[in-house]
Amino acid sequence: MACFFYLLICLFNWFLNYYCTFVFIKKLVQTKLFLKNIFWVQLINFIAKPIWIIAIDRFVQNQIGLENYGQYHLIFSLATVFFIITDLGLNNFMTKYLVANNLRSNALLNLSGGLKLILSILYLTVLISIGLSRNLDIILIIWVGANQVLLSLNQWLRVWFNVNKFFVKEALLSVIDRVVAILLWAGIFFLFQMPQGLLLYVFLGVQTMGFAIAIIITLWQIPFFNSDSEELVFKNSFKTILKSCLPFTFLAFFMAAYARLDVVLLNLLLKEGNFQIGIYAQGFRILDALNIFAALIGTMLLPIFTHIISQKNNPMMIIKSSLMVIISSIVLLLLGLHFFGEYFYLKLYSTASGLDLNYGFQVFKFVVIIYVPMSLIYIFGTYLTALGKMNYLIALAIFCFLLNLGLNLYVIPQFKALGAAKIANVTQWVFLLGCIYKTILQLKKGVHNENEIDL
Repeated sequence: MACFFYLLICLFNWFLNYYCTFVFIKKLVQTKLFLKNIFWVQLINFIAKPIWIIAIDRFVQNQIGLENYGQYHLIFSLATVFFIITDLGLNNFMTKYLVANNLRSNALLNLSGGLKLILSILYLTVLISIGLSRNLDIILIIWVGANQVLLSLNQWLRVWFNVNKFFVKEALLSVIDRVVAILLWAGIFFLFQMPQGLLLYVFLGVQTMGFAIAIIITLWQIPFFNSDSEELVFKNSFKTILKSCLPFTFLAFFMAAYARLDVVLLNLLLKEGNFQIGIYAQGFRILDALNIFAALIGTMLLPIFTHIISQKNNPMMIIKSSLMVIISSIVLLLLGLHFFGEYFYLKLYSTASGLDLNYGFQVFKFVVIIYVPMSLIYIFGTYLTALGKMNYLIALAIFCFLLNLGLNLYVIPQFKALGAAKIANVTQWVFLLGCIYKTILQLKKGVHNENEIDL
């Protein structure tokens, strides 16, 4: 029932976004392609990813308990914070470089393959070292880390499709891992009686298989040729590529750090830290499901903004169109949370043992509404990234990281997960307002033509 209710909201949200944006830009030929891509990308992702997050992930948490799931979520949060080591901003750099230089081959993908392997090994080494120092479950550390490496590899390969503006195909490839995992999960539970002690390992195992199959299919879809190799300035230089990626590395790390630091602090500052993390993760599950929508738009916007800026065209129409789409989802979320939030929460988590449902719902609300600033950051932050304002974004992310750390050290011992959720909102809003301020300044002094945008 709860899963069906959530999917109904997603379907209505998807329809509203498409309708509102269509009404707004129906006379603007250059943005219709953007809208069309959003429509198909969101429809494809609507089918698979929410089912995994709401149905399967939630089931695992309710079955293994808040304490055990809290330990897993802690490890997952650590893996997310250090996830940038597997990438070092390589994906964003490749997108910007190839689009700005009007390159369409996979030459840079080929050149960075060895670097990707080295970074993946380094990432696992760092994660295992942290796990050993904190006495965390080493099997979980390795397994979660390996899944993140596979996810990173899949994302790296899919850059080729975004650069070439094959957004629908990229969206299809992005959900293969979840579709495979869902089918495997359903098959295992249909054929076997699964002991509760193995649930988490089956949960991780089907993800591993999903990522592996998605990588194989993605590789099969990429034509390996090197027509643009002579135009690239890197000449297989790891050092040059790393240096070029550093701004993206710092930005991604500090943004991940201020977004996930609270989970680590809950574990460090509270005796019942894992239990509080389990409560916190209930809201994060819904936030992650919602965030899929905004993140996909952000992924599409980076090559589009980069192309617009390189042609010195005016980006306002794409910014306005994106805002219409995102704001419609925000309005729907706030209305749904106000009228149906408590009902939805009880349907999802009323069976969780040892949980104060009133307290849990308060945490849930504050975590879910983080979507409001976070979704808007995907527009303004992506525009500033395409514009090359990396120093500003890095400084803003470092400030937000320090702000989050300072406030949480004071708030978490008193208010626990609820305090962490409130501070997360404050931090995201500070980053968003900083991005909006800089975007307005840039648009006022920018050199843009009034030309029609060729997407």
